[in-house]
Amino acid sequence: MARILFCSYGILFTGLIIALVLELSTARTGGALFYVLDDPYIHLSVAESILAGGYGVNVGEVASPSSSILYPFLLSGTLALGLGDWGGLIINATASIITAWIIASLIWRLAVEPQRFGSVLTAIICLPLVYACYHLFALPMTGMEHSLHVLASTAIIIGLAGLTREYSPSFLLIAGIFCAPLLRFEGLALAGPALLMMLFMGHVRWFLVTTTALFAAFAAYWGMMTSLGLPLFPSSVLVKSNVMEAATNESVFAAIYSVIENIRLTLRLRFGTVYGVTIALLLLVMSWQPAENRWRLLPMTFALICALIGHSIIGAYGSFSRWETYTFAICVTALIIAFGGAVRRPGGSIPLRFLGIATVLAIFSAPMAKRVFTTPDASENIYAQHYQMHRFATEFFAYPSAVNDLGWVAYRNDIHVLDLWGLGSEQARISRTADQSGVAGIDALTREAGSTYAMIYDEWFEDGLPAQWCKVATLITPKITAAEGEVAFYLIDRSKEAEMEKALAEFAASLPDVSSLETTPCQN
Repeated sequence: MARILFCSYGILFTGLIIALVLELSTARTGGALFYVLDDPYIHLSVAESILAGGYGVNVGEVASPSSSILYPFLLSGTLALGLGDWGGLIINATASIITAWIIASLIWRLAVEPQRFGSVLTAIICLPLVYACYHLFALPMTGMEHSLHVLASTAIIIGLAGLTREYSPSFLLIAGIFCAPLLRFEGLALAGPALLMMLFMGHVRWFLVTTTALFAAFAAYWGMMTSLGLPLFPSSVLVKSNVMEAATNESVFAAIYSVIENIRLTLRLRFGTVYGVTIALLLLVMSWQPAENRWRLLPMTFALICALIGHSIIGAYGSFSRWETYTFAICVTALIIAFGGAVRRPGGSIPLRFLGIATVLAIFSAPMAKRVFTTPDASENIYAQHYQMHRFATEFFAYPSAVNDLGWVAYRNDIHVLDLWGLGSEQARISRTADQSGVAGIDALTREAGSTYAMIYDEWFEDGLPAQWCKVATLITPKITAAEGEVAFYLIDRSKEAEMEKALAEFAASLPDVSSLETTPCQN
């Protein structure tokens, strides 16, 4: 009963903080839900396309901008149910709450002495700090698949910790291994070693079943991509990952250089220290354990080391701390499992234990905890910039457009949107990777797409823009999670100059206080 109460406290606290963050965010956007990034609206746009029998962001044009195999199909289900923009939040808030229950249960089982009031109180006080390490409170507001990925990765670590030769793998382990790579491709770095450990521990039948199911899912996805004439990996992976882009489109030496740069980045940031300390502590604990316990920690430790090395080689950091969160989650989960018994051991000063635990958790949770406080600003930022661009494209100047930050402009928009950065346009992606994204390449892409105007970040086009484009306005907004604070509006089809001028005037008058529009006479 005490364990259930403790776990209920965990999910209630998590749900309340998520609700509070949502309330503070919607208060800044007129009561409407806006995610903290523009990327989830790419997923939603793909989900719209799936429901219409396509795959991409434009009607009749295929593309693979989604970073996840499974997530757009989940969103298409929520759209079909009429949940609209809320589907992503509901899915990810649910994932956070399930993770909260699992972690609370794990802590209670391994680290809490129910008979000692001080031990229980320490767990109650520290639990929110533990949850902050998992980014449970603000991550759902990204509207992306990352909360699900955190849940799947946590399930794998817990499942591996309980993997023995005597008992079959748990449901948590099987489900985590199957789902993690389908939610995020980097999930393979953890799921692959976990499968090897399953085989190593003698569970051949479950290894074959899980591997076959995972292979069938990837084969189905790759078969669909091949039939559509798209690359095996999504354009978001090929464009945003320097390593994948170099390996796919450049030379072996370029790929090796990108790997070295990624490792240097990991070491330069705090993540390299966290990864190194976690691995060192796990190996130290294993060296102290009797042979039987050491054997039980081996699968979890091996898979975690492989995943952290994999992320250091090819992973990414930043963007609302969403990419690296799963690595923090598996580190904290593994440390709870490895040191839970030491925390629970009778004797010693509970205040000192509390101080030590709280200090470690504060170091781990700081990057994620601060996102709780920046979420309302970030949500308002997407409302102020990307949603206003969407409004202009659909309500004021409904002509084909070109952008370099795809998402809201394409979502709920049946008019063609050319993504110059290459996420939502396969032709643009190929042009970029083939070094044809200069002025001539941009001109050719927009001519072929029939783009009437462009809404872009000038800073992203250092080589310049086609001479016939004329700059007519600049949308000025805060810069929180938006890539830049100013969006330049260019008229490509000069025959629409008068209509554009009228649309800009009406648009400027309708903008919220947090946004402003500076117009200029059409100038090259």
